[in-house]
Amino acid sequence: VGDPSSALRDPASIVISETIATKYFGTDWQAAGTILGQTFTMVDWQSAGGLLGQELTVHNPKDFIITGVFKDVPPRSTLRFDVILPIEEVVQVFSHVKS
Repeated sequence: VGDPSSALRDPASIVISETIATKYFGTDWQAAGTILGQTFTMVDWQSAGGLLGQELTVHNPKDFIITGVFKDVPPRSTLRFDVILPIEEVVQVFSHVKS
């Protein structure tokens, strides 16, 4: 759901998985009308790219606007994620972290 060519154009945008859409907006999120344009608050940011591969959590609440929903990543994928953000936001949140 959403336009892949423009979904992350705005730094305040976020694209979420179907699992996250269901968790926060209910099982009928598609039938209830679009969730595009709704606010989604990220509270704790996690990264597996911390020191020596350790998970790192940063508490930095921030509101984003949902601009897309993607199908869940297959369980056999080596990459696991539930949200996609503009890279500028990720760099800003984790800028103080040194590897």
